[in-house]
Parts: sequence; structure tokens; C-alpha cells
Amino acid sequence: KKDYAAAQGQFDAVGNNDKSPQRPHGLYRSAECLLALGKADEAAKKLVIFRDNAAFHNVAGVSDRALLRLGQAYTQLKQWDASRQAFETVIARYGNNNVWAIDARYGIGWTFQNAGRFDDAVNAYALVTQATTDDRAARSHLQIGLCRAAQTKWAEAGKSFATVYFGYDLPDLKFPAMLEHARVLAEEKKPDEAVKLLERVLKDAPKDSEWAKAAQERLGKIKK
Repeated sequence: KKDYAAAQGQFDAVGNNDKSPQRPHGLYRSAECLLALGKADEAAKKLVIFRDNAAFHNVAGVSDRALLRLGQAYTQLKQWDASRQAFETVIARYGNNNVWAIDARYGIGWTFQNAGRFDDAVNAYALVTQATTDDRAARSHLQIGLCRAAQTKWAEAGKSFATVYFGYDLPDLKFPAMLEHARVLAEEKKPDEAVKLLERVLKDAPKDSEWAKAAQERLGKIKK
């Protein structure tokens, strides 16, 4: 029912009981409630036990997910080193074939990207694209493009953005990639190609969407 505060109270009753065999489940789910409430700092304090206490390292269906969520909690707090270390521990402890390994690698890329370590970020995202073809791969290609654009490596950035909108029919990713590629083309002094791409956004994106508004605004600037 999304009554997270009430749910957390119930989970805490279990998680605070040292003798309960369900204590790990209670702690993890209490942390999930805190994350849903926007209390990442409090969530992280509950989740660190899955990183630091060996008794909580191998709880089936809980420990690996809890460690991933610890990394995501630190991401929300913009504690990039702590976040990356949590994601790296997911892979080191549970292996590349773990159900959360791909998400952990994406998280590693995100922490590197936000720390300005763009080459390291690209390498992490590339591992995601090699491991899956779902939306996480599309997101990784988009972030690779943004990293390369931040390095003013326009050709590489454009290639990554094009991979997103040619390869994935996902509006939340496709249209941002097209907008970013148009920006790259403008930087490369290719205004005609940029205009064509922006006009395609206007044609394909919902008329009242932020993507269409952004495309119209950028078209106006280019045509000036």
C-alpha cells in the first residue's frame, strides 16, 4: 500500500531482534522502506551490516541485493568512493554471474562518471553492454556518449548516442540520445545534420513532451 513508515515499523520489530532467524530480512526490508522515504543515510546505516558482518554475507536472496542497495544508497548521498566499493564488493563476493552483477557494474560506471573519471566509467559501462542487451545496455551506451562528450571526443560520443536511438525503441533513452547527438553535431560544425536529427525528434516524440520542447529550443538556436 506504499505506507512505508508503517511497514518499516513492522520490519524493524524483526530486524532489531538479535534472536530472530528473519533478522536479515527485516533489516534489508526496513532499509528499502527508508530508501522509498528518501532517507538514504538511515538506509545505509542499516545495510552496512551486509558488507561488514560475515554472518550476513550469505543470506540467500538477501545479502547480494542488500549490498547493491547499499551502493545505491551511497550514490544518492553522492559518496562516490563508498558507493563504488559497495558495487565492487557485490561482484567480488558473489561473482560475475550473480543476478545483480550487471546492475553493480552500471553503478560502478556511474560513480566513476560522477567523479570525473570518464575513461574508467566507459570501461565499466562497456562491460554492461557486453553482458546484456536490455535497457541497461542502452543506458550504458547513453552514458558512454555523455562521458565522451565531456571529454570533447565528439565522434566517439556520436557513435554511442546513435547506438541508442538506432538500436533501442525506448523513448526515455532514444530521444535524450538524439538530443545529445544533435548537440555533438553542432559542436562538430555540422548544423545541417543536427537540424535533421532535431526535426526527427519533433516528428517522433510526443508533442507536449520535454524532448520536443528541447528540440524546438535547440532548433531555434541553430537556425539563428
